[in-house]
Amino acid sequence: MALPTSGQLSLNDFRTELDVTGQISLNDADVRDMIDKSSGAQNSMSEYYGATAGNEVEGAHLFVQDPSTSSESSFGNSSYTFTVPTGVLNISVVCIGQGAFSSSGNNSFRKYYYQNPGGGFGGGGLAYKNDIDVVAGQTFTVTLNDSYARFYRSGVCDVRGNAANLRDGGTYSGGDGGGNGGNGGFNLAGSNNDVTFYVGSGGGGAGGYGGSGGAGGSGQAPPNATANGATGSNGGGGGGGNIIDLNQGSGFGGGMTGGGTAPFGQGSNGSGGSGDTNTGSNFNATKGLNGSTNTSNFPSTSESNGTKVCFGGGYWVGYTDLGPSGSSDYDTRGTRRGCVRVVWGLKSRQAFPSTDVAFRDGESTN
Repeated sequence: MALPTSGQLSLNDFRTELDVTGQISLNDADVRDMIDKSSGAQNSMSEYYGATAGNEVEGAHLFVQDPSTSSESSFGNSSYTFTVPTGVLNISVVCIGQGAFSSSGNNSFRKYYYQNPGGGFGGGGLAYKNDIDVVAGQTFTVTLNDSYARFYRSGVCDVRGNAANLRDGGTYSGGDGGGNGGNGGFNLAGSNNDVTFYVGSGGGGAGGYGGSGGAGGSGQAPPNATANGATGSNGGGGGGGNIIDLNQGSGFGGGMTGGGTAPFGQGSNGSGGSGDTNTGSNFNATKGLNGSTNTSNFPSTSESNGTKVCFGGGYWVGYTDLGPSGSSDYDTRGTRRGCVRVVWGLKSRQAFPSTDVAFRDGESTN
């Protein structure tokens, strides 16, 4: 609804539109917001003809990077257009960049002798921007690629959750807040001329809503072989643990993937994965857990309808394909890709990290 476009306006009209009771004045913040007046600025009743308290509808849309592929090693560039629906006056957006991966051969990034230390892959950065004024039919460009997850319109906004760059976690820009992705763990194997062993490091977690994702566990030389991933902050994903193998020639060194972050508002921190305590060929390291997956803002399995729901985790690394087990969307496998999520509330100005940005029933996905 909206205020009348002609005739006499009364304070009762404002109470009805704003859905409030009690005293009200033209200098109240929620009243001034209807016509974007600053506090104390002169205004008159006639300026409010046809004004509305906010969006007439509620909804959200999740754009997922390259959803047509099940591969986690390589994503194509994805470009979409977001068109502002009828009845929507303001929106908020969150962008999560993809976690890093390298297709280089085993000798570059996936094979870890003590002579050739490498590192795990970083997690993607997260950025959010609130209360973007829009008009119905206006369009924004959504771009998801190896560089960033971006929500853009010239002269309005340019929000980017930047993708990780190999070991370095992604940064963020153009919004009201966010967090960097966690760095992949660095191999600290050093030099050992007496034994050949294989050691890896974990991937970094995706950024949180005001803090970094957890760093991956760093590979270490014996006897300090075990290295845990760090816990993410402000809802960020946790870093993966490392894997080490002292059995000469078996080649099972590597690391576990970092956790992603859910784009449904700040929730629980993703715990870091545990490092390997079994120096034989059967490792027991664990992956970093996803951040912001608590039930107060996270979709249920039936609500998600098979859609991936966590994003930006740094990929697993290792001499052999010892990635995380399972293929569930709630597992850390499948969380490397980036996303952009746009939300609008009913007569409200929703705001990340946690005000009215939870999963909406019937939320659409590309």
